[in-house]
Amino acid sequence: MELDTVTRLSKWDARLFPTGLTVGELIDVLGAPPASDGDNKDNQQRKKYGLMEVHELGGGRWAAGQVVLRGSERAGKTLREMGWGETRGFAAKPVWLKIHEEGI
Repeated sequence: MELDTVTRLSKWDARLFPTGLTVGELIDVLGAPPASDGDNKDNQQRKKYGLMEVHELGGGRWAAGQVVLRGSERAGKTLREMGWGETRGFAAKPVWLKIHEEGI
């Protein structure tokens, strides 16, 4: 799935993180907001936040990859366990992540 124009025009920056950091910790460090109740008092539009791995297609285009939501089982894995280890960006392509919002 190719991402929308807003995502394609977003500014990306490079950061290095220890690979022993969990994905959940990284979600917080990168500034994902806490879960929100939205405007619905019945809590039906509660949103969860996490990270989406995206893949560079070239020409300013990006494709959606896996999503890890805060509080999920995969959020407890380290960056290394996710395959986002020391060789990424050198021997392998870099890991590109964006804050992801999902309504449930």
